Amino acid sequence: MSAPSSELAENGRTLHGCDRLPPLLGHLVAVTGHRRVEELAAHLQTLGAAVTRGPMMQTRPIAENGRLRASTQLVIARPPEYLVATTGIGVRSWLNAAASYGGRDRLVDALRDTRILARGPKVVGALSEAGLHPWFVEPSGRTQPMIDLLHRRSLTGAHVAFQLPGSRMEEATEALRAFGAWVTPVAAYEWTWPEDLAPAKRLLRAVAERHVSAVTFTSRPAVQNFVTLARQEGIDEQVRTALQGPVASVCVGEVTADELRAAYGAAPVVPARPILGSVVQAVVESLRRVGHHHIEVPGGQIIVQRRLVVGADGSIMTSDREADVLGRLLATPNRTIHRDELLSSVWADDNVDASVLETTVARLRRRLAKSGLPVRTINGRGYLLDAAVVPCPRRCVDRHTVPLTSFGA
Repeated sequence: MSAPSSELAENGRTLHGCDRLPPLLGHLVAVTGHRRVEELAAHLQTLGAAVTRGPMMQTRPIAENGRLRASTQLVIARPPEYLVATTGIGVRSWLNAAASYGGRDRLVDALRDTRILARGPKVVGALSEAGLHPWFVEPSGRTQPMIDLLHRRSLTGAHVAFQLPGSRMEEATEALRAFGAWVTPVAAYEWTWPEDLAPAKRLLRAVAERHVSAVTFTSRPAVQNFVTLARQEGIDEQVRTALQGPVASVCVGEVTADELRAAYGAAPVVPARPILGSVVQAVVESLRRVGHHHIEVPGGQIIVQRRLVVGADGSIMTSDREADVLGRLLATPNRTIHRDELLSSVWADDNVDASVLETTVARLRRRLAKSGLPVRTINGRGYLLDAAVVPCPRRCVDRHTVPLTSFGA
């Protein structure tokens, strides 16, 4: 077999070896967000990924709530010295609700001299759209540093408006009151469960069964609902094992990542910037580290990306189980993996018959026959990948660019 530099056809597209191989081809990526899902999925698919969508939450505006109107009137009547603005969608929803009351311009005027603390760049963008500018920007995406900053100032008798991020934030608002401030909570939206939980349940099953290569989270409430639903479905431990092992996780912001770490002991990747392009790039880079392999065979190399196997004679897509078995063999090449170990690591089910493994390996061998990738049977023991796994000769990621548009609100 010659090195994979010749053109290879796969599903109507032409591949030219590693340098032209879409970096996510062969991978299934799970998306748990509810807004701009189609845009995120489209960018992942452009890089070759298959995508499964399962929103874990939805946003419900509460413009009709009398409390929001009352809060808005209080802010207009007594412009606050400070505004804690926590989310871009919250700022926009508040302004839109005020417009429905005929009070948007008066609200913006009331906030012009307010010292606005913005929790991250998405809030800054929403404020800028209204002609407002932050006094302080907290880049970490956390609320506590803003509370600490206000604590260092004299708040006695000061009016502080607090735009809530879909939850009540009672600890933060009570802390401000304890500092002597008069606090007006502003709740313009709330997080709720999706009306249809079927997609979320399908996504959870795909994670638990390790059919996905990566899962993305764009908010803390999405992680919380993900965990709650996994427990309700009785697959919490399977999900934990998947996220601590073969399934990569990408979280927008440290707050979201902390929630996933606390729930499952996962080690999520957190993009430096909370924008869509950075999320996509983080998925690519994560799967390049753990899901892209070059295997030396007589006469050349074979490239494996999860379900995709590319050789000089063509390319194939394996099944999920076949990919699981091949991935386990790739993890320890030239070492015999006992049948029991393969069964427990791939199927994670004590009731699976050993014949299932034999059938899967036989089918995998037939698929790999032309590639020259040798999966050997060690009689009485197990299976062995009789080849060397070598470093990728070039950074394929550099050949693929992703858009740097902002993610979320």
